[in-house]
This record gives sequence, structure tokens and C-alpha cells, in this order.
Amino acid sequence: MAEVLSYRERDASVAVSWSLSDLPTSLHKAGLAGLLCYVKKMPEIAPREPVPTIETATPVELRIRFTEESLQALMDSVYAGEKHPVESKTKWTNGDLKEKRIDPPRHGDDKPNAVWVYEVDRPKADLMVHWRHGDPEDRWVVLWRDAVRGVLRESRAAEIYQWTTRGKSPTKQSGDLSTLWKGLVTAAKGRRSVTGAVPTSMYIGAEKKSAERVDFKGEVQQNLLLHFWPFVSPIFVPKTLRRQQGQWKLENGSGFVIAVAEVGHITEYSEMIDSYWRRQTASSDDGRRRPRECEIDIAVEGGVAFLHSLTMNRLQGMDDGDFFDIVPHVDIYHLERRGNNVRILESSSICVPAGTLRRYERMTDLRRNVLFKRLLMRNLLDGLPWHSRAVDTLFTRYPVGLFINSETSPGFARGFGRATREQFRQERSGVSDKLNLAAKVFDIVGEFVAVRAEKRSGVTREQLPDDWNKPDQGVKDYLDAREKVATDAFLALRSRNSDEFVEYFVGAICAVPQFMGAKGVRPRDGFVEIVSALHASDDRRTEMKNITMLALSAHGSRPRQSNRAGETNPNPGGIK
Repeated sequence: MAEVLSYRERDASVAVSWSLSDLPTSLHKAGLAGLLCYVKKMPEIAPREPVPTIETATPVELRIRFTEESLQALMDSVYAGEKHPVESKTKWTNGDLKEKRIDPPRHGDDKPNAVWVYEVDRPKADLMVHWRHGDPEDRWVVLWRDAVRGVLRESRAAEIYQWTTRGKSPTKQSGDLSTLWKGLVTAAKGRRSVTGAVPTSMYIGAEKKSAERVDFKGEVQQNLLLHFWPFVSPIFVPKTLRRQQGQWKLENGSGFVIAVAEVGHITEYSEMIDSYWRRQTASSDDGRRRPRECEIDIAVEGGVAFLHSLTMNRLQGMDDGDFFDIVPHVDIYHLERRGNNVRILESSSICVPAGTLRRYERMTDLRRNVLFKRLLMRNLLDGLPWHSRAVDTLFTRYPVGLFINSETSPGFARGFGRATREQFRQERSGVSDKLNLAAKVFDIVGEFVAVRAEKRSGVTREQLPDDWNKPDQGVKDYLDAREKVATDAFLALRSRNSDEFVEYFVGAICAVPQFMGAKGVRPRDGFVEIVSALHASDDRRTEMKNITMLALSAHGSRPRQSNRAGETNPNPGGIK
């Protein structure tokens, strides 16, 4: 348990020490690193204010001496606010109206547009602005403010930012902060533990009272740390797939994902997070309030992307032992405000070894397709082959049109088949003198789709032109037939498991002539490998089903329009 060590009479100061091993949660540990960062930067952020004194800073312990004035200056800086104009197309019931103006009609409108401009209080974010080179409108600072106001501090808790603009101290006006110093002094003089109300706006998922109406309290010196973890916990904006009016849409800005590190080395982590915020780039696209770099396709990606950026230029030569000493794991929180409540949509803890980060670093073109990226990321973190759990995580949750891409598929989904095809090709290129099951199934499915498409369309592969980017009825008929064959097989397989899957694979997909060999592998050996997989355990059959359905997506999807000229064979991966 962290202890308040001493009270010194001559300067009325309190020395507080914390140890990582005594802190209860990752929020407290990240808050300890955040406190160290903030106190170090105080002379630059508030040069005229008294600053707490860092007496000891080791990898696992931190000791800081406070006076009442230095603690107040610190917390006043943390909760400093400022006025900021916000434009609204509607009139607010309550608000500090700055001006009302009439804008000229926009294109397609008949009437002028009324705009109300209100002044609202927002966090000044002194430390974030300092890290972002003094720019208060930097996109990363804007993102941080949006998350704090959006999901961390509800409307009543956010009122703390108004006191600075009124010329008053947030510390003195806030009940929780005003009693903080008294609690520290009482604990130091009495050499005993003193508890206080936990700031629930800074403790994710906490309520003021439990279901049994018991107050949620913590030791005052630990409660102090909860005010600082947001500064050292990166924020991301996830994309969400939602169905609206019968159409699947990919939405940006579905709440916020916060990556909270389980800090294992205080000083090292504080230096790394300082460098992290300083070197983050922000795209200069017009009309964007937030950086494009904060957008992610899956919540857990926030933790991986954060650690990858955090350890940039350090991965080479770093083993898992060195890495786990700094960040043993990362807690991921996906939060979204719905009405007056903040919902935790996802909460998980991920452990990312240095080897996994290196594999993540080698992933190319990760933005090619949101669904395919989700599949890769989940399997990467769990140490599974890239094609694992495709049926459970994707194919049973979303319609077939998102995987076998047609001309009517949504724009965000049209890259799934192409991304899958590229992944299979990479798998096949690594085959030397041994049979790769995924590559072999990919070829088998490719030949099945091609032969059935020839019969359905009446167009053989030999009749197709080399340059089929130009309008050609034969190419269109063949592509339509290929899409139909793959879709029918995909839907037939989706509901089949175990013996039913084996029956369909043998009776339908293997009904066309197949070459069972591979480079350096005899056809007999290839046949034995496929049969062994089909007659193995249910887990092995599930793996075969995942691979088969992914291969159907790869072979049945239409090519990208802008890339047709570069694809001279409309049966990529088939047997030549």
C-alpha cells in the first residue's frame, strides 16, 4: 500500500511516495507516470507558479514533496479552462451566445442559413499543448479535448473548466480537489490511511455508490494519481459497421478507444510517452478536426498501434523481456456517450510481445479493407494463422455481399476479396518443397470456380482477351458466372459443419478435375494431405472451412475497376 511518508513543519510540506507494486489498477500506474511527466514540465507550462519537488524517481517508485501552494498550482493547471467559440445551426436553450449571423445560401438551398455562435468552456490542456509544440488547435489536442469532454467528464464534472475563465481557482472551487490537501496532511501527521471519494469521472466504469449504496472510496494519495492518466493514454477513434435502412455502412467516430498502459517502468515510460506525443504527425486534410492517424478499424488495434509507435526505433534488438519490463500489457476501453450515459462497448487487456509488434510492422497496406484487417489483427494478437476464425468472427455476422464483392457491394467492402487473394498468393510464394494446406485449397477452389464459371457462361479461359479492361461481353459474362458460382458455394458452406462440410467439399468442389500436387510435391502426397485434413478432428475441419470460404471470396470477387488493366487473367490463382 502506498504511504504518505512525512509532514515537514518548517515549510508545511508533505512528501508522498508511491510504488508500482502497491497501486491497484493500470489507471493508477499510468497516472503515476502522468504525474511525473506533468511535474517535470511544470516550470515550462507555468513558470511563475510553485512547483512540486521530485525527490526520488526510480523505475518502480516515485517520491514527490508538495506544499499547499504547489499542489494547487499543479491541479489548477490540470483543470485550466478557456472560452472557445462553437457554431450551431440551431438555437440552444441555454448557452453563452456570442453572435448570430446569416450565411448566404449554400449550393442547392433557397434560403439563407442562420448560424448561432456560442462560447463554451473547454480544457486548456496545458501539457498536451506543450507536447504538441505550443499549438492549442493541433488536431491531437482537439482529439484529446473531445475525448475528455465526450466520455470522461460528464456535463456536471466538466463545469470545473469554467472557473479559470472566471478568474477563480479550479482547485478551491471543486469539492474533491479542495479536500485533497487536507487529506494528505491528515494522513501524514497521523501516520494513517485516509480515504476520500474516488473521482468517478476519472475512473472508467466507476459509480459514486455501489448497488448496495456503499460509497466508492480510495486512499487520497492514490486518488491523486487518477487525475493524470489521461495525459499518457493515447486516444483513437474506431470505425463501426452498422446497418441502416437495410444497408451496411462504415461509420467513423463511434466513440473513443483509450489505451491505458500497465506501466512497469515509470521513468522509461514517461520518457517514451513524451517522445510519442511530440513526434505524432497529423494529416493536413482540409475540413478535418481530428488527425487521420487516430482512426482505427478495430478497438484492440489502438493498443497495438500505440505500442508500435511508442517503441519506434527500439524494436531492433529488443526482446520480450526488455519490452515487458516497460509495458507488461495494455488495457483497451471503447467508450461511447449515449444520451446522458457513457457506455463501455468493449473492454479488454492485450499483451503484445516485441515479436508481435515486429510482425505488425511488416504488415503492408493495412487500410485495404476493414473486415480483412479485423481478421488479421485478431489472429495476430492471439498468435493464430491469419485465416483462423474467419467463419465465427466474420462470415456468420455479415452478409455474403461484403465478402464476395460485386458491382453493388458497398465501397468499404470491395477490397476484401482482393486482400484475401493477395494473402493467399503470399502464402503460396513461400511454398518450397512442402505442401502448404492453405495454398493448396486456394488452388483447388480456384479451379472449381473457373470450371463451373466456364460452363455457366459458355466462355472458356482461353477465349478471354489478355487486356480485359476494355468492354467485352465475354469478360462480363464470365465474371458474372464466377461471382454466382462462388456466392452459391459460400452460402452452402456457411451453414455446414463437420461431416456436412466434408460431404460438400468432396462432392461439389472436388467434382471438377483437380491437380493435387504442388511445387516439389507429388500429386499423391497432396491428395493424402487434403484427405487427412478432411478426416481429422473438428478443429482441423473448421480450419479447412475457414480456408475454403476465404478462397471463395478471393476467386469470386470482382477486380478493382482502376486496376483491371493490370490484371491480365480473370482467374488469378487458378491452375494454368
